[in-house]
Amino acid sequence: MDEASTLNEWVTFGDHLYRKKGDDPSIVFTSASGEKRTIVDYDGNIVGFPGIDARDMDIITKHLTIRDALSPKIRYRTDFGRRENGNIIMIWEIQPDGMYWRDENGYGMTPDEEIRLYSFIDRNGRFTAPFRLYNIGSKKFYVRRNHNA
Repeated sequence: MDEASTLNEWVTFGDHLYRKKGDDPSIVFTSASGEKRTIVDYDGNIVGFPGIDARDMDIITKHLTIRDALSPKIRYRTDFGRRENGNIIMIWEIQPDGMYWRDENGYGMTPDEEIRLYSFIDRNGRFTAPFRLYNIGSKKFYVRRNHNA
């Protein structure tokens, strides 16, 4: 595993609803040689967006309730994790579950299911493939052993 390449942060919320002035959601990859590459910019945009795998689009759109959720912008929690082969997995939440919208009294909650997609970033800070479906609600689509990661 190449421990020398890293990210400045391993979680970002992008350009989210509760973002305060001065919050910087940027994710910057630094290679072992010191080369920097922006993965998520200051406005929450995914730089070098690899697209979304067409095989997953029907099921994603069937459960999607948020307009523009598939635009390459982070608006909710996005996590990154290192894999054994040195790649980094990016798990991008495009739709939070309905509890995200509720207030302290439970008002405003919706029946939405959480939808997250994933892709991998290689040792050079580049996406290796289009985003695929990670989960919808409690149904998980990602299987680690099928991705050498």
